[in-house]
Amino acid sequence: MLKYIAQKLAFICMGVSINIVSVCVFAEKQQVLRLLVWEGYAPVTQREKFRKLISEKYSIDVILKVNYIVDAEDGFAALRLKKADIVSPAHNRINDKRFKMIDSGLLLPLNLDNLPNYQQLNPSFKYSKYLVKDGVHYGLPFAWGPYGLVYNTAYFDEPPQSWNILWDPKYKGQYSVADYGEINVYLTALAMGYDKKALSDFDQLNNKAFQAKLTSLIANAKSLWEGVDTADDLMQNKL
Repeated sequence: MLKYIAQKLAFICMGVSINIVSVCVFAEKQQVLRLLVWEGYAPVTQREKFRKLISEKYSIDVILKVNYIVDAEDGFAALRLKKADIVSPAHNRINDKRFKMIDSGLLLPLNLDNLPNYQQLNPSFKYSKYLVKDGVHYGLPFAWGPYGLVYNTAYFDEPPQSWNILWDPKYKGQYSVADYGEINVYLTALAMGYDKKALSDFDQLNNKAFQAKLTSLIANAKSLWEGVDTADDLMQNKL
């Protein structure tokens, strides 16, 4: 059964990892579960709670092997190559026409009866179009992932009031942004005054002015952080 899971399973982790117990029938007393998640999504404390739960309820020793996603497309590759049992895929990759994770059979449906905390989720998470097909859930988001503008108070008497501060020439080479294309697209669009509904509208954003502004954001950054930004990424920066 675990081999079958390895071939086809993907969830939004760790919020629904407990659902594993509803689809896995372990034949042995020790099993390995391979997780491919974004850094920070599978903290040690949560892993230990999960291992303890499975041990006490099913007398199974679960070994969790955790690897971190580097590129948003890693989850798709891991599932196809059978290198992961659970992944936390980027929301905009699941139904992307290049991947179609649900249609291609890479994801197993969730049994919501085994997820008592489903009722406690934010209403917007309960029926996400990119995770539901024909009324069946194939994953569940459990938290928003906000991106904020952080500033060094040693250089600012008042908080910056606009994303456009990142394009101020005097801060060239003194800020860091994420190494994720879509995030920087969103920031650029907001800085240019685009409506939130236009943030993913390629036809609206694909123009020379937008391209030039996006290019300068990346070119003038001191560094691009991956996964979770660290102290080293932010050290000595003004923004």
